[in-house]
Amino acid sequence: MVRRDNTIKTALGLGQEHLCCCCCINRHYILDLLPEVSVVGSLLRQGFDIFATDWGTPSSYDKDLTIGHFVNSYMDRSVDLIREITKSDKISLFGYCWGGNLVLMYAALHPDKVKNVITVATPGDFSVDDTLLSIWTKDMKVDTLLNAFGNVPSALLNAAFALRNPVEYSHKYPHFFEQPHSLESVMEFLATETWLYDSPPIVGEIYREFVKYCYQQNLFIRNKMMLDGVLVNLRNINMPFLNVIAQRDDLVPYCSSIALNNVVGSTDKSIIEFKSGHVGMIIGQRAHREVWAKVGDWLRERS
Repeated sequence: MVRRDNTIKTALGLGQEHLCCCCCINRHYILDLLPEVSVVGSLLRQGFDIFATDWGTPSSYDKDLTIGHFVNSYMDRSVDLIREITKSDKISLFGYCWGGNLVLMYAALHPDKVKNVITVATPGDFSVDDTLLSIWTKDMKVDTLLNAFGNVPSALLNAAFALRNPVEYSHKYPHFFEQPHSLESVMEFLATETWLYDSPPIVGEIYREFVKYCYQQNLFIRNKMMLDGVLVNLRNINMPFLNVIAQRDDLVPYCSSIALNNVVGSTDKSIIEFKSGHVGMIIGQRAHREVWAKVGDWLRERS
């Protein structure tokens, strides 16, 4: 499903660029969390027409859906719908975390429909990813897990994130509320916490493929990953590519993200680095002052 927020674009009479935003594990509204820390709002104010993918909540009937189905069916239909609405031959794609992997796969397989690609905090070379969550994932018996659950339960995901640092997790609320905060700061904290625990289940087969093909076999960055029997070759990505990297990311390490620029086939490749964590890149006040204006400038130069 594609959501469209076109209010600011209509009011300003702008909209020279059409951008489709894609997340994967968590809900898409992290990109539009609050007015003052909204990636969607920032880009709308800069004159870009924004569409956001909402994957909904998968049920047990969806457990066998593959990455190939999402990329070549769901994403392709969404892109075609946006092209029809905007009367554009090509649109720009924006992906956050695993959503960045999805847009790279789509751009490699459907380059004729893509104008620009932007990835944010997106893993590339899984072999150099030594974060705790990645270490667990690389050693996971994913078939056993999915035989038991079908889809990956959101409670299991939330527990895994918490167990990366259980001491910090248990002290998070006392540490925050032991000091006085402004109403805006409290609202931002609570909104972020609500989003963190509003995780849908992950489709079982998609999770299996990400774990096996990316984390355990590292096929994605080596251009050996197959979707629906077709090779995903990142060298086929020939449109401008922007890689936005969080330097203090404890979920997707810098060395994993930056490897994408060595493999993507575009001649026009750019990197924006920022000293923040995985989520801070999206909702941090300083990131919104310093990063997202640069992203808008990059898009405007290629519109």
